[in-house]
Amino acid sequence: MIQRIQTIYLLIAVALTGVMFVPMEMMDNFRLVWKIFIYSGWGLSVIFSLFAIFQYKNRSKQVKSCLLAMLFIACAYGVIIWQSFKLNEQQISYNPLIAFPMIAFILLILAIIAIRKDEKLVRSADRLR
Repeated sequence: MIQRIQTIYLLIAVALTGVMFVPMEMMDNFRLVWKIFIYSGWGLSVIFSLFAIFQYKNRSKQVKSCLLAMLFIACAYGVIIWQSFKLNEQQISYNPLIAFPMIAFILLILAIIAIRKDEKLVRSADRLR
């Protein structure tokens, strides 16, 4: 399980997204509803990324859970961008931690590519038997 590169990508994505539960100054101006939505999106991303790690025998479920994790990260970023434009009259200070879920998003894309490469390898090995 740990020998596969997509597992490493997913572990790093879990770590980067998990760091986002540290309080951020940027979200002080957001309403509580949007904070909960953003944090739950990142939390669901962590859960689905962890689920993908343990689904190494079922690569189709692994890809689907990676896609769901990417969807939740994208939704959280969409809310952040929307609220930033909505609050443009106030000074919003951005924390460098805000880049971590985007890096996790890229790592999830790399994990999907590696999972599909594994699937292709398994199918070609099945063809040879």
